[in-house]
Amino acid sequence: MHIASCLVVVGGCIAPGLAAAAPDASVAPPVAAPEAAPVELTDSLPAHRITGGIRIDGRLDEQAWRDAAAAGRFAQEAPHHGEAATSPTEVRVLYDDEYLYIGARMRHAPGHGSVTGLVHRRDRDSASDWFGVAIDSAHDRRTAHEFRVNAAGVQRDVLLYADTSSDDTWDAVWDSGVTAGDGEWTAELRIPLSLLRIRGVERDQTWGINFVRVDQDPQETDRWHVVARSENAFVSRFPLLVELSGLRPRARREIIPYLTVNGKLATAQGFDDRGVDVRAGVDAHLGLGSSSLLDLTFLPDFGQTEVDQVIINLSTIETLFPEKRTFFLEGSELFQVNGTQLFYSRRIGASAPPPELGPGETLVARPLALDILGAAKFTGKYESGLNVGVLAAETEPAYARVRQADGTVATRAVAPAIDSAVARVLQQIGSAGSFVGAFSSLHVERDGGRWTYVGAADATWKSNDGSAQVDALGGGSAGSADRTTGATANARAIKRLDAGWYVTGNTDFATRYYDPNDLGYIISPDHILGHAEVGRQWDRTLGVFRNWSFAATEDYGQDHAGRTFNDTPGGKASTGFTSDWTAYLGGGVGLPYHDDRELRAFLEPVKKYLHHGKEPYVIAGFTSSHQSAWYAGLDVSAQHFAGGMTYSATFTQTVHPSSQFELQLQTDLLDAQGEMHWLETQGDTPIVGIRRMRQISQIVRASYAFTPDLTLQAYTQLLLASWHYRDLARYVDDDTLAPGAMSQTTSFSANNFNVNAVLRWELRPGCTLYGVYTHGAFDDEVFHRDATLTSRSISALLRAPADDVLQVKLAWLFR
Repeated sequence: MHIASCLVVVGGCIAPGLAAAAPDASVAPPVAAPEAAPVELTDSLPAHRITGGIRIDGRLDEQAWRDAAAAGRFAQEAPHHGEAATSPTEVRVLYDDEYLYIGARMRHAPGHGSVTGLVHRRDRDSASDWFGVAIDSAHDRRTAHEFRVNAAGVQRDVLLYADTSSDDTWDAVWDSGVTAGDGEWTAELRIPLSLLRIRGVERDQTWGINFVRVDQDPQETDRWHVVARSENAFVSRFPLLVELSGLRPRARREIIPYLTVNGKLATAQGFDDRGVDVRAGVDAHLGLGSSSLLDLTFLPDFGQTEVDQVIINLSTIETLFPEKRTFFLEGSELFQVNGTQLFYSRRIGASAPPPELGPGETLVARPLALDILGAAKFTGKYESGLNVGVLAAETEPAYARVRQADGTVATRAVAPAIDSAVARVLQQIGSAGSFVGAFSSLHVERDGGRWTYVGAADATWKSNDGSAQVDALGGGSAGSADRTTGATANARAIKRLDAGWYVTGNTDFATRYYDPNDLGYIISPDHILGHAEVGRQWDRTLGVFRNWSFAATEDYGQDHAGRTFNDTPGGKASTGFTSDWTAYLGGGVGLPYHDDRELRAFLEPVKKYLHHGKEPYVIAGFTSSHQSAWYAGLDVSAQHFAGGMTYSATFTQTVHPSSQFELQLQTDLLDAQGEMHWLETQGDTPIVGIRRMRQISQIVRASYAFTPDLTLQAYTQLLLASWHYRDLARYVDDDTLAPGAMSQTTSFSANNFNVNAVLRWELRPGCTLYGVYTHGAFDDEVFHRDATLTSRSISALLRAPADDVLQVKLAWLFR
């Protein structure tokens, strides 16, 4: 088996110093600040009930804002943790039967900077001034919804879960308005109560709430409440929003049908799959009672999502890609468990396997992905502290058409219909964030196919002061095949101390045939892993330096036969500068170990190991200040292997050539001169060699915002990779390689060029029209036998067959 079968996975601004003004935001100076309400509140804030609603224009000129109490006395989260904020902020909260209203006024102290706003696509971060509110409406001290808007009127929303974790892929439909003046700006948010989990109680409610303000000039992040570094907590430490009376849960009722037209103009496949395809489907979000939600999807389409980055993966570790599909993002935090990823939603609707072809057979047609027929998801969070999540999905069977040797065309199944189900329950204990939980998943291939089951129980204990936390999980897998039955366990503990010190450690255990990978993700089973770390973060200005941190780590792993496959002590130190630049430096050494997977003999009765000696490494990097219209970051590494050095570098840049145009560039370089790797297996004997590999990847993301609701985004990636094996050797035993082995093929190449452009027009909140163009080309012609990269590869790539697809999609929200 040759390595030639390697895995190839494809998957506007206002310049700093100028006042920001979004196309949909008024540029009139903000109304003078109300004087009647105090601004000294730090532990709780009373909400003010209104009738008649509020006009969302960012002006804060209604009498209701003057009547409401204000939260003030913000503190810095960075750069001077815990110190008083440089500039004043006032925030007020109103509510009625339908909405929660947030009004915020952000001033700059005299001589301390101006307002910065970038106009860009929704849900993108940027070097802008931002205001945000995080709301723990269920007051479970574990989960919160955060809504942010920048000084140009661009929205972001983030889901906070497990107290200290976040997911910025969560999306919601809400309203906001901003105004910007000389040295100050205001933000007005209107959040539908149907987006929030509200308890159905007669008495007044108390929620958790926190506010954040991000300034670019000078760079500073302020919060109403800043969590001490001695606490491993966030949501559980929110101040209180009080005096919420007469609220009733607002059932969420959203139906979102879609219609999409795909036209494939050209193809890179070995068969003709050009033509026009029309599809329709529907998504729905239905509130059930006061604390639960049912999400439904039928024939979902995710063509508007950005394509995955192309990665050349020659290792034995599967590439883990982030979930980008909207249905699987909603409520995804409920399916998280401690220490491992038992639910990897990208498994559902994954790539379709190619059919096996016999002598003289050719492919006429085949699907590239498994289509999801439908899926349903139930999530509930109850006042008792019980959280429940259940997801079920069905993927349709996949068929290929094959022309047989006699010329007849036959239909051949490549994948059966698959039923997938995942369930999660979690019961909170106390108010500090402790819980116990359970998880189950079931993967069933119909028509007598295989099945697998994964089950686990987990728990977290947190001290009342938030300084200590212990996580644990135990579980197992079973299935219709013998090699899917196994067990796993892990534990993690962290203790935060005064003065920014912390100590943490974790251990993970999996038997040889533990296998959650039909619906989960694990790098490899048959391991006992350990990690220990001690470090410190502290603020101290010393000349041009500030915001220091360091960590010392040790990673160790062995299999159940007692062979060490990882033993790596290391450390890293970082610092900030008064110029708002940052830098880090680290290093360590991989001590001698035996790789139990490289020789592709993991499933044999007796595993084969590839021995490695010491492999020291060093890493370093920096980021520049985000205050300028151009900023950049550089990460470099160097590591010594048996046959030479491996160097890698990632250089990222963000440029704002005009007031509404953003350009992001990511350049990845790799020069691996002497790593020992598997090439092929001859009979039952692995053949290895020193692999020389060169690779360059250039990603360009360009975004033009006509308005925050009308944006054009383009993504391109050019990847060139070439590798060659020398000094071939045969495996003799775990510590011996015999030189002089031969192979017919020792040089390889893989080159890709992808383009993805998305025009997004939000006609009104929740109703969106997309125009999508996708281009993908691949070529593996080898021009040099020494892993040299050449411009001839680009020419060949441009001549290679390519997939070209145009798509128009309309999704319409009915409430």
